[in-house]
Amino acid sequence: MKKGDYVYGYHYEIGTIPGKVVRVNNKTITFNDGFKNYTLSKSNVKLQSEHYGN
Repeated sequence: MKKGDYVYGYHYEIGTIPGKVVRVNNKTITFNDGFKNYTLSKSNVKLQSEHYGN
């Protein structure tokens, strides 16, 4: 997963958030949904292409 990838983040309060990766750290992914940034652990973020099974 790298900057610019389109992902789905799974947030325990909000649910599924589609977004674009802006930062990748050792344990977290930061992505933007068009309005704000979210930082979630890597285990809670999946590439959109994986979600669709492509």
